[in-house]
Amino acid sequence: MPDAIPPYLFAGGIRLSLNHRVILSDIRLQCHEHRVTGLLGRNGSGKSCLFQIIYGLLPAEKSVQLNGHIVYDAYKHPHLVTSLPQFHFIPPSATIRTVFKNFGLDPAAFTALFPELRAGNNTAIGKLSTGERRLVETYVIIKSPSRFSLLDEPFSGLSPVQVEKLMQLIRTETQNKGFLITDHHYRQVMAISDDVYVLKNAKTYFVTADEDLDLLGYTPGTRT
Repeated sequence: MPDAIPPYLFAGGIRLSLNHRVILSDIRLQCHEHRVTGLLGRNGSGKSCLFQIIYGLLPAEKSVQLNGHIVYDAYKHPHLVTSLPQFHFIPPSATIRTVFKNFGLDPAAFTALFPELRAGNNTAIGKLSTGERRLVETYVIIKSPSRFSLLDEPFSGLSPVQVEKLMQLIRTETQNKGFLITDHHYRQVMAISDDVYVLKNAKTYFVTADEDLDLLGYTPGTRT
């Protein structure tokens, strides 16, 4: 029987205006299975809005497709798409044991990778530090049994060692899925990504080298 799982996630024709201001226009990007697609852009450029539109949480003119089939509400299909938002999405009362059970994951594998998080499996997520909580949330989305994962600022508030471990984990998990990632740690995004887009002036631009970032005005000295 042919594999019915979509090999790519496509987003195009996306337009969003808020308070008479054009936030997104002429958006087009594609994320393939077994690859990492990076999205760069300055603060306020609309990166998080774009992620929410793709995931189906923000109404907008759009065409989101999985292998050529239009999907209106990706969040209703977690076996296909999962998403890490910038904010904490796991209820603070949920225990670590419950979180990992709900995602079908083994908490022992997590603590083996991040032994510095010494909280017990019965510890409520809300009792963790901000960084620890972010680490748990990022890990379960990366490891979730979906075909694509959207990661919005996955490295926020984490130590350099933790960021490096997550980067290695993402690369390993490309054996199972595709990733769309955005983060202000632009060097890490460039290093981990197979394909990179820059969001500027409400449009997406495909880039292939650091020189392209310079041409688009997205350089280490000028980004905000």
